[in-house]
This record gives sequence, structure tokens and C-alpha cells, in this order.
Amino acid sequence: MIKTQRVREGQVELEVPELSSYRAPSGDYVPSLAPVFYNPHMELSRDLSVLACAVFARNRKIEVCDPLAGVGVRGIRYAKEVEGVSFVVLNDRSPIAQEFLQKNVELNGLNNVRITREDANVLLSSSKFDLIDLDPFGSPAPFLDSACRSLRPRSFLIVTATDTAPLCGRGERACLRKYFARSLRTEYCRELGLRILIGSVQRTAAKFGISLLPVFSHATRHYFRVAFFAERSKRETNAVLKKIGMISHCFACGRREIHEGQFFVAKENCSCGNPLQHAGPVWLGQLGQKEFLSEMCAELERRSFRKAAEERKLLKLLLMEAEGPPLFYSIHALCERMRISPPRLDKVIERLQKKGFWVSRTHFCPDGIRTNAPLEQICGVIT
Repeated sequence: MIKTQRVREGQVELEVPELSSYRAPSGDYVPSLAPVFYNPHMELSRDLSVLACAVFARNRKIEVCDPLAGVGVRGIRYAKEVEGVSFVVLNDRSPIAQEFLQKNVELNGLNNVRITREDANVLLSSSKFDLIDLDPFGSPAPFLDSACRSLRPRSFLIVTATDTAPLCGRGERACLRKYFARSLRTEYCRELGLRILIGSVQRTAAKFGISLLPVFSHATRHYFRVAFFAERSKRETNAVLKKIGMISHCFACGRREIHEGQFFVAKENCSCGNPLQHAGPVWLGQLGQKEFLSEMCAELERRSFRKAAEERKLLKLLLMEAEGPPLFYSIHALCERMRISPPRLDKVIERLQKKGFWVSRTHFCPDGIRTNAPLEQICGVIT
């Protein structure tokens, strides 16, 4: 007999495995230990997904699929909290998950939800949806081909990756196997990992003539999350692929070079004389669309989420850096190389802006800045 408890999230009430029964020796709840998946720490992620879904579904009716549903929290929240959602498919092949899904759908009085028990790839390969939320435990790579097949001509794909270690350079072989890319353990490795994930999903979709444009993405806690607007268009797909390229990084001075296109002649050495390391393919375009993020901010103000203050702060940072160039600089990392004490971040930003450069903070790192200023200029305002 599985011990359960009731929790509230957003506008829904859920029956989930008793959280206190599945804890590590440290006392932290470990979702992978529970008989069916539910992660209370992902509430912020789910709140933001509700906002993104509401923006996408405005003035239209959409059908949604949650192919790896667990207790069903994501799909149930879409069904209950987003006006434009006409129908949701909750799928999980676990018999225990089926019991929780049935209870939670009934608990919330929903009649616009269908529960299925299929292999996620089989379900996605045989159906079409307007929005697919791919939220696996680990890598989304095994489900991407099927998810792309399941997308309608103008649709929405949301992808989570919790295997951040290989994406951030701590598992080169795993990153190559899952994403056919190479990462590096740089100070901006979380952004690099997110861009590798985006590029990998885009290259998978390109096989089906689908362009995927990221309208909202972030790296929070232990996961990466990306929402794409999908369009079946060879012309748009080609345009997306042109924005996928490679990164060269010097671990001695911190310089990085961006190469558009996946085929380039790699330089062996940096201008400082030290060897360069190369990463990619990665997405080199914007991580979010300003108009979409602004609409998400407005949508947040119409709701009463428990984590609204944290979500407002994150969205403000995403909006601030949306139009910036790839790859932020860590001021602490630069100062450590230069063997000086770091100045206040707002002073660095102010000095660069006075010189006419575009500059913003970044959500990836509390001491990071995103700017079009060259490394020499950044170092100049630090000293």
C-alpha cells in the first residue's frame, strides 16, 4: 500500500506519494525513489509553463499531450488553468501512475482529459497535437523524433533536460551520444549546455522540415527548460540551421570565439598564444523572444502563484538579456584570472554602458554580464 498525501499547486489539488517517505539521508526528497514521479521542486517550472501555454493558446483552442505524465500535475494544470486548452492527453505506461492519474483527474473534476497507457514514442508517433510537453527524467533525446512527428503545422514544443552534467562538460561521451555535441567546463557552461540542448532539438526537427524557434528558455536548479514555436517550413528550417554553430574557448585568458555554421576551420591557438578548445554544435540565436516573454510577464500578474516573486524576478532577467549576444562573462572568473578583487557588478555595467556597449545581467550567474563589448574592454573597466 502506497502512502499518499494531498498537495495544492496553482489551481489544482493532487494526490501524490507521501513526500516524507522518499528522502535521502540528507533529508531531501528524492523523486526517483518514489513509485510514481512527482517533484515539488519543479513548481516554478510548471507555473512558467502554464504562463507560456496561456500565451500560446490565446484566441485559439489547442490540444495538449503530456506523454510522460507521472501523477499528471503538468497536464492537469494545463487542462484546468489555461482557458484555450480544449483537450489534454495524459500518458504514462506505469500501472501505478495510471491509478494516480485517474484519482487526480477525478479530484479536479476534469472532463477534458483522456488518460492513456502507452509507450510515449508509440503515442507520439500515432497522434497529432498543438502542444507537447516533454518532461522526462534525464535526457529528452529518446523522445525527440516522435515528438517532432506529432507536432501540427503551427504548434508548440516544450522540452526539459535534467541530465545537466554532460551538457555542462562533465561527461563528454554522454553528451556526444545523446546530443551529438561537445561541451566544455567553462564559467558559462550552463548557457553552453542550454544552447547545446536547443541546437540538438532543432537539428532533430530539421529532419522533418520543422523549424523550432526558442521563445522562452532558462536554466534553473538541476534542469534546463526550453519552449519552442514550431512551424513546418523548409525556408524557416534553413534559417534556423544557419544560426547553429561552434564555440572556441581559451581557458588561459577567458576569450571565446563564435563561429556561425557547423563547418569551420578550427584555430589551434588563441591570440594570447594558448591552445583553444572547441564546443558545439550550439544554437547561437536568441534564447527567448522579447514579445513572448513580455506577454508571460503580463499573464503572471493576472494569476496568484505561490512563487510569483521568484518567477517575476526570473522573467525580468530573461527579458533583459533576451536580445543579447551569446555567452556571458563571469566578472569573478575574470578577476580571478587577473588576480584582482572584483568590483561591484552595477559599476561594471555602468562603465560599459558609458562606453556605448550593450550590456545586461544574466539569469545564469549572479555575477555574470551579457555584453557585446570585447574582452579587452571588459577587463579595462574592471581594473
